[in-house]
Amino acid sequence: MKKIYLSIAIFAMGANLAFGQFAQKKNILDVSKAPSHGVAPDGPVEKALGIAYLISDFSTPGDWVAANDGQTSPFGWNIGSTSNTWWTAFAGGISSTSGGNYAEVYNGNYNNNDQATGVTYTLTTANPIDIQTLTGTDLVSLSFEQYGANFNDLQEFQISLDGTNWTTVGSNADQETYVGNNASAIYGNPMTRTININPYISGNAGSVWIRFSWTSAYPTSSNLAAWTTFGWFIDDVNIVTLPDNDLSATGSEWGSLGLHYYQIPQTQVAPIDFSANVVNDGVDTQTNVQLTAEVNGAGTFNGTSALGISVGAGSTDSLALSTQFTPSAQGTYNFTWSVGSDQVDDVPTNNVLEGESFDVTQYIYARDTDGTPGASGGADNADSASVAFEAGNYFDAFASEQVYAINVTIGANTEAGTVIYGKLYVYDASVEDFVYVDETAEYTTVTGDIGSEKTLSLFTSPTLTEGSTYLAVVGCYSEFYYGTSGFSPDQTSFIMYGGFGGSGSQYYTNNTPMVRMNFDGSVAIAEVSQTGAVLGQNMPNPFDNNSTINFELTNTSDVQFEFVDMTGKIVKTMDLGTLTNGSHSIQVDATEFASGIYYYSLVSEGSKITSKMIVQK
Repeated sequence: MKKIYLSIAIFAMGANLAFGQFAQKKNILDVSKAPSHGVAPDGPVEKALGIAYLISDFSTPGDWVAANDGQTSPFGWNIGSTSNTWWTAFAGGISSTSGGNYAEVYNGNYNNNDQATGVTYTLTTANPIDIQTLTGTDLVSLSFEQYGANFNDLQEFQISLDGTNWTTVGSNADQETYVGNNASAIYGNPMTRTININPYISGNAGSVWIRFSWTSAYPTSSNLAAWTTFGWFIDDVNIVTLPDNDLSATGSEWGSLGLHYYQIPQTQVAPIDFSANVVNDGVDTQTNVQLTAEVNGAGTFNGTSALGISVGAGSTDSLALSTQFTPSAQGTYNFTWSVGSDQVDDVPTNNVLEGESFDVTQYIYARDTDGTPGASGGADNADSASVAFEAGNYFDAFASEQVYAINVTIGANTEAGTVIYGKLYVYDASVEDFVYVDETAEYTTVTGDIGSEKTLSLFTSPTLTEGSTYLAVVGCYSEFYYGTSGFSPDQTSFIMYGGFGGSGSQYYTNNTPMVRMNFDGSVAIAEVSQTGAVLGQNMPNPFDNNSTINFELTNTSDVQFEFVDMTGKIVKTMDLGTLTNGSHSIQVDATEFASGIYYYSLVSEGSKITSKMIVQK
């Protein structure tokens, strides 16, 4: 697409970027009853909608074989009507069509710190499923109901033609990964999944075996939380014949220049593109396939893709609207996608996608999905509690405008007394890297901050350049939990251990940090310490000779100034001794500093406030 994805392609090719190789962050995505397994129905089954050949409602646990990788009960797969999960959202189990028994994965209780690591739990049909009597044995799908969420686990659906060699025909990797800490599930209760197994079975296949596989710590992680299983439930497993005509909409995409922005200031609004994948899960080719997108709320829009597209059986195509939509007013906009064709769809319920929305705001620019600051209370942190890190998101500048602050949601597990800061970088194509723009003063969290959004004012209120891409981050020097909400495409949200451009590891994360840009000029205020001391901006700034720093003290106290360069090295200290309350000033001599950016801090009564100065000789 445009520049942002051009830069992403550069990352993927392993160019010589200052921040090194990227690896994925350890996420730190009603048919009728039929005869049972191994028994063929009476006579051929017609190729018609909703005809189920196999159904398992788990009323007979012996129909399945659980292999729990050496773990003992209740670890692994369990069949019954009572959930073992520790997570309150799943306490009632799956509300499946059949009710009663279901299958569930259990891998310990996160609160007890007893998760099994590096294990794979499988649940396999005890007997082969005879499909040779089906009319057109290559025209069938695997269908089942599920409930739960995936975190760092891998949830796969597999079939075998001999009971020994297994093929993965689908997984929940295409579903949204669990984010946040709000005790809610990702998958609906229940969610029906239908997997076209046509490509995996031959026309003369007589039998298939079915297996559900759960693997811990996927991808591999040193973080114990990676082996957390919030819940995965399976019920009402079927092999069904395919309908003649069945288009479905999936993988909806929208945004400006390729990225979703769930909150965007009205001054930064840009035309929005819409696209989605269409899947032909039926037997017949679909002609004149068309995608429609509808917008309602603060504004309305209706657009379609071009006609003339045909999608063959078992095929997927991506369709984009011919027109764009540009919001014109502040408020909430709701999106709905639908697909259709010349043919009358036998399963119209999967033709529509809805539920996406975003807000046009006055000041806030956000990649995360949570319109209420801090509501998710999600948490993520450095892999090591003692490792400094920065985390944040890409933002495109659609207009030149000053940005005054970086907002961050402070996660519920953050301890009072944690020191954090914000930074802003801009992508520089000449060096194929992000370069420093500005940052905020350090801030020490207090009890009232936990679970809420904090505004961190930038030193210089820089002006964003239209057409440029920025990286806004929150940083810390030790353990810090920041809110997360929503899903980020690869290489658009990052965690950088050791700080951006440092010597540590850099990863992209799919869990969107609740780190936002703030365009509200009223937040650009003088820095005030927790003791009430006020630190002014040095004047003039930049300077090549002398500069004056004014400050005020609320109480008589011992005062010290520290001057730090861009590497964090203290290059000068000034011990002013005990000063009375009131206004004071110091002089800074440029001859004591090389040209560059420095940070000066007023330290008094155990409190530190910081500002930035520029020496320009």
